Order: sequence, then structure tokens, then C-alpha cells
Amino acid sequence: MFMSSSQTVGNTFVVDYITYEVTSVLPDKVEAIDYDMAGNTVVNIPDTVPFSIVTYNVTSIGDKAFSFKSLTNVIIPNSIINIGSNAFAVNHLY
Repeated sequence: MFMSSSQTVGNTFVVDYITYEVTSVLPDKVEAIDYDMAGNTVVNIPDTVPFSIVTYNVTSIGDKAFSFKSLTNVIIPNSIINIGSNAFAVNHLY
């Protein structure tokens, strides 16, 4: 039986303080577009993220997605093929 994605391109959702935007369905892909600082100063971006009945591949990080978040450490998975401009600007990353 075929199960279609419950989201459409352009829809957003939040999992573990990271906001994702659906960029593709079939295959299901998302872009990390924002981060809630309540999550921590250390961010581990997953290679996949489940939402509703679908597991999405995290393939990109949007422009300014993690800017001005006081981050001290970021773990980026190998699934990321694009990082937008100023994605990590003005943080405490060394």
C-alpha cells in the first residue's frame, strides 16, 4: 500500500527545537530553517527527522538558520549537501 506524505512542499514543523521546511516529497526532504535557543548551545542536526507518518532526509541548512543563537558546538551530518549563507553567523563556534 502506498502512503503519501502528510506534508507538502513549503510546510514547516518543529522537532527538538529545530524548525524544518519541506523541500521535496517523494523523496521526502527537508531543510533546517530556524532554531529555538531553548534547545541548548550545542546542536546535533540529525540526518533524518520523523514527523507525522513520514521520515524526512535532512539535506540542507537554510540561510541564517542558526545565526545569533549563542551556539558553542554544532554537529552536521553527512546528509547535508547545502549550507546557506550566514547559516551559523554570530555564534561562539571556534
